[in-house]
Amino acid sequence: MSVCSVVRESFRSVNLVYGKGGVGKTTFALLSGLCLARAGRRVLIVSMDPAKHLPGYADCDCVNRTVCIQGDRLCLEQYDVEEDARRLGEEYATLLRRISARLTVFNLDNLVEVVMDAPGLEEEAYLRRLMRVYEEAERYDHVIVDMPPTGVALRIVRLPRLYTVWLDALIGVRERLAEARAMLARVAGGDYSDPVLEKLRALRSRYHRVYEEVRSNSTTLHIGVATPEPLPVQEVEMVARTLSALGAGLGLAVLNRVLPDELAEELRVVEQQRVARSRLGGVAEVLVEVPYLGRPTKSLADVEELLRLAG
Repeated sequence: MSVCSVVRESFRSVNLVYGKGGVGKTTFALLSGLCLARAGRRVLIVSMDPAKHLPGYADCDCVNRTVCIQGDRLCLEQYDVEEDARRLGEEYATLLRRISARLTVFNLDNLVEVVMDAPGLEEEAYLRRLMRVYEEAERYDHVIVDMPPTGVALRIVRLPRLYTVWLDALIGVRERLAEARAMLARVAGGDYSDPVLEKLRALRSRYHRVYEEVRSNSTTLHIGVATPEPLPVQEVEMVARTLSALGAGLGLAVLNRVLPDELAEELRVVEQQRVARSRLGGVAEVLVEVPYLGRPTKSLADVEELLRLAG
């Protein structure tokens, strides 16, 4: 079955592409987008890869903005996390100032800079962009997300479950406090409402929703991309294990830059390619192979040529 046939049959509303840096995630996202756009479907590609190859491929200014090509059927956005991380740092700094007026005692006058150094801030910004992907998905037939390198990507998809657990605990504590305050209010002949509890419940609902979307086989396709080398294959196997622990699964594995038999034999990588096929096929529902173009893909024209070669 050709690559395009697999893409048209397998892709869902949201498609998350994982893999080690340099294995061709952006190339596969564009190749898939072209396949779907040529089948008459409207596609959005959001690249969260900090390498930011997408604007160079398409020769367009799509950093933190959507640019449509291919008769407006294929839309592109290169997400730059720095702007949102800065905004998020300012948001948390404002909250901290409201909580305590004594922070200057701890030399925390410049809270934004302090918060920007906090671990996990960029992952939170990435997660918020992923949540918007699910909110925007109804405007397209398919959204393809070129995820950050594997370690960051897996932290992002695990965060909604972690936040849900934390919020359940906070809501439990707050509910007990709210019950006591409501009882006192009734004794005094008044009413009591807790805006903090309402906010916690709304946050819990939002994070739980994206957690369920990420786990939904009907909504989300998880895709692992590797070249026929041990480390990239190991990272796809790690993606599969993490998704399994979340109750999801790796729907599609992509073996990229596959050499033709004669060249593979000449370069003595036949066994390496065979092992990669076997291992990737063992962790994904479907395995597809993308041939090596003969040179690195650097432009949309290169991807179109690869598409003709892959079929």
